[in-house]
Amino acid sequence: LRSYCRWLSSGFTTTIVFILLLAYWKASISGALVAKGRLFPEKLFLHDSPMNEVSEIHRKIIMPSYTFVTIFVTRPGDLSNSTMLNRMKNMVAEFEAMPECKGPRFTHFWLRDYEVYLETKDEEAGVGADDDYTSSDLKKFLEWPEYESWGGFMKFDNQTNRFKAFYVTIVYGGANQSDWTQRHISLRRRHLFYRTSDIGASVYEDEALFTDQIETLLPTTLQALFVSLACMAVVCYIFMANIFTALIAVTSITSVCIGVFGFLTLWDVDLDPVSMTTIIMSVGLSVDFPAHITYHYHRTGLNPNLTSAQERLEHSFTAIGFPLLQCSLSTIIFVLVLLLVPCYMSEVSIVLVISLGTVHALVAVPALLCALSNTYQYFSLLRDNKVFIHSILFHSKVQYFCFFLL
Repeated sequence: LRSYCRWLSSGFTTTIVFILLLAYWKASISGALVAKGRLFPEKLFLHDSPMNEVSEIHRKIIMPSYTFVTIFVTRPGDLSNSTMLNRMKNMVAEFEAMPECKGPRFTHFWLRDYEVYLETKDEEAGVGADDDYTSSDLKKFLEWPEYESWGGFMKFDNQTNRFKAFYVTIVYGGANQSDWTQRHISLRRRHLFYRTSDIGASVYEDEALFTDQIETLLPTTLQALFVSLACMAVVCYIFMANIFTALIAVTSITSVCIGVFGFLTLWDVDLDPVSMTTIIMSVGLSVDFPAHITYHYHRTGLNPNLTSAQERLEHSFTAIGFPLLQCSLSTIIFVLVLLLVPCYMSEVSIVLVISLGTVHALVAVPALLCALSNTYQYFSLLRDNKVFIHSILFHSKVQYFCFFLL
């Protein structure tokens, strides 16, 4: 132990550890920067679950062949107004203009059949009617046998019989519909409604449960990480009562979290609700390792008998080093039981957190603490020497002045 502490407290070890930390941070940050929110329903089930087969059939066969979105309009307004009428038509046309759309002939939009109905009605009447696009005429439209099926797409007020809402279905297809890395296409459909909010338009799709989460996964993960780190920083400062010691502990926790985030991404693990939860949990799992060693090292500074960084580190390792190893090994051994269950992420992430936390607690943090202590002692000694030299010079000048007066 004494030899190990002597090695950690040397300047050569500090340089090597710092270089390795820079390489580790570079690799971790590089992996974290390429993290993308991707969601695969199969990862939410056990590997032997029958739901995986159902999900695979849905993804490989159904979604590329036929997927649809439903547009609900709850404030259609006065359709006899040409401006409002064109607004409805243009809204549907924007969705049909997307390259993934199968075309207008697959779209279920009652207004197109209603216009055919108006042409037939006008031909029979010989002149255009004044009640076109009114609620009463829409009721008559639904009474025709060939158009009565549109009654399921339209809603009337039960009290006033006023036309109040309708919905449209638009069909999409293509190989990219089954690729969850390209599901931002579905999100783009929703962005169209920022321009149609005045008519109460909203969209529903069967995959909304997953597509709604794609854009929020990364910002939510980062936000939760920052809040967790801030809470850990406050807790460390409360118990350590030293800003520099707490800062070192929080820096180590941040380093472990960045490593977990980055290496999971480099490990080809997608950022999904499961990995997001694991990354956030890594903050709590990694706090024990640096917090204990920094706290004990800080306490040794209050002991006047321990003057050098090596002595303080040796005393800290004697108190907490072996328990840290026991804790790390026992946690990893217990987590390995999860290998018997074909679950996603658990054993990989926890083993990664424990391994990085142990290396930080037993190598990186002690080397950093020793380097800071040695630097502080060097400047303190330099300052004391300057004071001593100034004192000698002052006394020499006083003696010379007294000699001159005598």
